[in-house]
Amino acid sequence: MPMVAVECTSNKKLNSPLRANQSRHILLAALALAVAVLAVYQNIFDQPFIFDDQPAILENPTITQLWPPWTALGFTNEHTNAAVGRPVVNYSFALNYAVSGFDPWSYHALNLIIHALATWVLFGVIRRTLRQPVLAKRLGDDALPLAFFIALLWAVHPLLTESVTSVVQRTESLGALFYLLTLYCFIRSLDSRRTIAWLAGAVATLLLGLASKETVATAPVIILLYDRTFIAGTFGAVWRLRRKFFTVLASSWLFLAGLMWNAANRGGTVGFGLGTVWWEYALKQCAAVPHYFMLALWPHPLAIDYGKEVVASLSTVWLPAVTLAVVLAGTLWALVRHPAWGFLGAWVFIILAPSSSFVPLTTQTEAEHRMYMPLAALVVLVVVQLYAWAGRRAFALAAVLTVAMGLLTFQRNQAYQTAISIWQDDVNAVPANARAHQNFAAALGRLYRGPECIEEYELALRLDPTNADVENSAGYALAVTDHLAEALFHYRRAIILQPDFAAAQVNLGNLLKQTGHLPEAMAEYHQALRNEPDSVEIKIDLADAYNLAGHPEIALPEYQSVLSRYPTNSPAHVGLGNCWMLLNRLGDAKKEYELSVQLDPESYLARYSLGMVLSRLKEYPAAHGEFEAVLREQPNFAPAQRGLLALPKTPPTKIPSLR
Repeated sequence: MPMVAVECTSNKKLNSPLRANQSRHILLAALALAVAVLAVYQNIFDQPFIFDDQPAILENPTITQLWPPWTALGFTNEHTNAAVGRPVVNYSFALNYAVSGFDPWSYHALNLIIHALATWVLFGVIRRTLRQPVLAKRLGDDALPLAFFIALLWAVHPLLTESVTSVVQRTESLGALFYLLTLYCFIRSLDSRRTIAWLAGAVATLLLGLASKETVATAPVIILLYDRTFIAGTFGAVWRLRRKFFTVLASSWLFLAGLMWNAANRGGTVGFGLGTVWWEYALKQCAAVPHYFMLALWPHPLAIDYGKEVVASLSTVWLPAVTLAVVLAGTLWALVRHPAWGFLGAWVFIILAPSSSFVPLTTQTEAEHRMYMPLAALVVLVVVQLYAWAGRRAFALAAVLTVAMGLLTFQRNQAYQTAISIWQDDVNAVPANARAHQNFAAALGRLYRGPECIEEYELALRLDPTNADVENSAGYALAVTDHLAEALFHYRRAIILQPDFAAAQVNLGNLLKQTGHLPEAMAEYHQALRNEPDSVEIKIDLADAYNLAGHPEIALPEYQSVLSRYPTNSPAHVGLGNCWMLLNRLGDAKKEYELSVQLDPESYLARYSLGMVLSRLKEYPAAHGEFEAVLREQPNFAPAQRGLLALPKTPPTKIPSLR
């Protein structure tokens, strides 16, 4: 391996003062990179969980404990979320939960640390690559500043904001960190006396990467191509020198296969036969990949979600498809004639291949976070080309470009401040994305902006008229704004579109119960239970309907069944108390209501129910206190107002606030 030997010899000739000076420069560069990352991402720490953060963090029961480890690693998680099948990511969420619970600051802090570490490793990979014999003559003298500006421009590029700012996209940045570490360990093994240790490190980081993101499976291919391009010179030489190492790397795919099998095709969102035709997905990528390239050069407008639409005809994407074919052909030609340039193109296409070829990812057919790693090659291409044209003056141009990109990144992060702002931004960027309008509507609904919320749902339905989830959400928005007839229509429409849609059946049952149609409501609850037989909430809703219909003897065993399995379920205790009230067993009702309030002190319905039974037991001061506590939190709750007025004029008992 003569080229490596030449580099090792030259390194040995470096005297101590020169080495010390170089080390200081490297440390200063690393410090500057960290400061730059913090500067452009300083405004993300209090940003809320959004989009896929909800199922992966807020609805992920496996992250609430660090022991036993297989639970925190997500191996027992039956829910569909971005951390399923990615145990390292899931465990990192568990660590965050141990630090700050569901307060997002620690999640964002760790995302930022991961991004800074990835920037450092990229800096090391590029600096050492530029000093390889095949590049050293042209670029070796300025390897350090070139590597610094490449890593800096990559770190602050706005196209990476989704991967850093969106908590759940830690899958991308953490996978990339281990990917880069695998390559770095391989490079270090070439000129180190501890070759075996570095190669073992490469295997270990590869396995950690595969346990973070499936796209890390391309790392053995990239390292093989790196070896052929910058070290060995030919694939034959690579095989003679390091066939055992690459065999071990390739065997890691068995580990990934086990993770993917355990994840069950990522909850039925990845793979064939899931409703998305492979060639329509491939046609979508013909438009998506050139769009990524455009965003790398001009990062505006950016979007957190592009939806799940595909392309049915080549005629609609023929121009980007031709462009993509030309770039791909140029990459293949360069791999033969100009291997270093070809490697950059191969880096982009190989890393994008798992998510941006023909294997359908049904929930997202285009996503900016997929460019986290590929962007590095495009930045190398730009900076090195500037250096070839302008020499060291290119560093000044790179600095100006970095400042501009950093300001755009800081500004882009402002859009993540609230769910309203990010989804408003998304519908502006991708107005044809029905899911963006749906999420924007949901955010508006949480702020009680009913008319705007309904308008967004209607727009989402015009864009995607067969979406049962949007129909159900629109029905709920209409129901809470007292548009009951319209809500009824949308619930029924959702069930027609998706007959096993338990959530819509429950919502329809609640609306029917609210309007006094109890038999019809019970029928909907029964149907929902057939679709989700283990749902505690549906069982309680059904039992509540029986109570309202005056059949506590039927409701009673339902509540008792729930409480036998979930004794801390506050709504079930309220329902059981209601049964005892209807059966005139006031003492038993009081015990259930008191237990419910103890379990959930903020439940104003539990406190109201307790106030009512206390009133019937003639414990008026205590009842007065409960009604007052309810009205402090719900001033317009008419039943509590009536209950309070019906009490004799007695001094109230002091009841703690709901807060």
